[in-house]
Amino acid sequence: MPPSALSPKQSLEELDTRSPQTTSKNTKTTSRSQTIPDSIVEALYSESAILKIWLVAQKALNAVSPPVLYPEYTDRNKTYVYRSLDFWTSGFFPGSLYLLLERQVKYPDFYSCRNETPLPHRLHLQHLCQWWSASLHQNAARRDTHDLGFMIAPWAIKAWELHRDPQAYSSIVLAAHSLATRFDHRVQSLRSWDVCHTMKYSFTDPAQDFLVIIDNMLNLDLLFWVARETGDTNLYEIAVAHARKTQEHHIRPDKSTVHVVNYDADGSPKSKFTHQGYSNESCWSRGQSWGILGFMQTYEWTRDVSFLQTARELADYFIEHLPEDAVPFWDFDAPVNASCPRDTSAGMIACCALVLLHKALKESDLSAAQHYLTSALRILEGTVAKFMTPSPLKFGVDSSAAALPTVSGEERVKQPGTLTVSPNEAVNGCNENGNGSNLHCPETILDAATVCNYESASRRWADHGLVYADYYFLLLGNMLLELGLIFTAGEPRIPLQLNETTARTALQGLADYHGVVLHPHSDEIWVAHPFSAAPTTCIVSCGERKWWGNCAWCSLGVMHLATAAAGSGSGSGSGSGSDHTATLTTRLGALGDEVTITVQNGELLDSAKDYVVHFPIPMRNAWDNVIYTCSVMLLFRDEAEVDEWCVTRGIAKGDARPIGQVWGFAKEWYGRHADEDWTKWSVHDAVEMFGRHGLAGPVWSIGDNAGRF
Repeated sequence: MPPSALSPKQSLEELDTRSPQTTSKNTKTTSRSQTIPDSIVEALYSESAILKIWLVAQKALNAVSPPVLYPEYTDRNKTYVYRSLDFWTSGFFPGSLYLLLERQVKYPDFYSCRNETPLPHRLHLQHLCQWWSASLHQNAARRDTHDLGFMIAPWAIKAWELHRDPQAYSSIVLAAHSLATRFDHRVQSLRSWDVCHTMKYSFTDPAQDFLVIIDNMLNLDLLFWVARETGDTNLYEIAVAHARKTQEHHIRPDKSTVHVVNYDADGSPKSKFTHQGYSNESCWSRGQSWGILGFMQTYEWTRDVSFLQTARELADYFIEHLPEDAVPFWDFDAPVNASCPRDTSAGMIACCALVLLHKALKESDLSAAQHYLTSALRILEGTVAKFMTPSPLKFGVDSSAAALPTVSGEERVKQPGTLTVSPNEAVNGCNENGNGSNLHCPETILDAATVCNYESASRRWADHGLVYADYYFLLLGNMLLELGLIFTAGEPRIPLQLNETTARTALQGLADYHGVVLHPHSDEIWVAHPFSAAPTTCIVSCGERKWWGNCAWCSLGVMHLATAAAGSGSGSGSGSGSDHTATLTTRLGALGDEVTITVQNGELLDSAKDYVVHFPIPMRNAWDNVIYTCSVMLLFRDEAEVDEWCVTRGIAKGDARPIGQVWGFAKEWYGRHADEDWTKWSVHDAVEMFGRHGLAGPVWSIGDNAGRF
């Protein structure tokens, strides 16, 4: 049976594919696999995590110029200690802001899984992202450090991906070329440090010593990214060469990693030692996690299975040496006693790497893939249970400002309230009368990280919050969303045991059936009529929910489904309406005046009934290019405006219909789209429905064959 003959439910091979439903503010967020506890999901997407980042970020909001100092670790009061902008960790805090912005843009339901109180607006976040990264562009020109991947990539790549920031793009490209100057063709590696000092040793002459650290694997991602964007094969080859050199000399026979290798001028190792671990022979846990993630990133760019195998071997060592609660100690060989520090940053970096291993192996070795995912979740669960900092504060809204006079003078209207931070009654016994002024909120999401506990280090830091522990915690949350391992109640459910090939085949079947429209360059759903997954000129609102409609006709269908669902408490669209209100905000002819159409109690308000909807594309050709068809199916003030629009744009006039007539048609056409057993209308069904709503003429002539419309 061809896909076009299947119902959507059959096309997904009888999976539980419930139609998307309207979600409330208290929508439950959970995992696609029941292996992810709800408590962990709530922690990943908690208001508390957002609040910690926000409180630090907004301190610089009213400064006369962008920040030049960046948070690194916390002191005994759990307050950040700052570093200058040229320090290697400077990119992680703006990177954390960009991860929250990415969550707002791509996964708004997961911006906070509780979402019970207002959170920083997307535009606030975007401004803070740009404010905190403005001073960092200058770092891209530096040639005296290997850490440009850490200093530039966490924020600049997101700035380009989310809003095509041209300065960010230029900084990424410049940083990659600056980093490439540190590659030595004789050694076949990127130099890490020019100099290095501890109480035990000192390297001061780069001509004599070529120092490379395992951490440097994380800077290769920057080279690969720019190589892809610009076609520069030299950058690609440098990254691969460095990874192969690291494979050869940083990994011991037992698959633990060496922190530092010092090479001679001919590329042969002179010595191997630690700078941050317990001893020269021990396995520093964060170094091991850097290695896993670095080799997994390299595998993703090259598809060289040797890099995948190396990542697996390092990951297996890491997992085998975890304590019972799965939160790694700072070094896997350090004596474990009551004072032995943990390192939550090592755990979060490893979690991100293990999720990438799951992604890489789920098609070829599902058992191994599940093992790595389960291990990541075990580390995460132990970390959240023991070392996620509490928040005695919460977001709120102050609506006490006076109402403002309006032009008419008949009424005074308030602006939206002000975002505030107030005591959280659920934490530390705060009461309703507290104003939060004396409550100190820890400034990091996680505690118990360790920068350096090496006994010969010039300075030791342990048991504190750390900016990159939080960064990788947030990154992990976004990675799980990107891989579809987390969903909200009401989303279509596809179990993990469904492999990627089957899922893609099923989605293509739905596309062939005209149940969805897939993006032309990926398997992502672009349109699921009447909803659009991409921004359009039609925005439908009902309560606190908003959707994009593909066109005027689709948007009326969205309005009906939204009000019917709100009234019945379910996703069924077969109801006759409710006492809920929905609005459509759009522009006449896409570029004209902005207007709002309102539906109340299942009917259009009189103020909307003079408008017309123009159908310029004959229905028999609608699916030839359905995106274009929808883009020109627009709302107009009257038929004369349609005529003018068609002449101006050289588009043949089709059929203009009163919006009231189209509303009645849309309610029936889309009325069952949210039902679980919905199927596409047949051509015969469509012809009959056109007739019932008085839709006749050349635009509506589609024949009467046995297929589906």
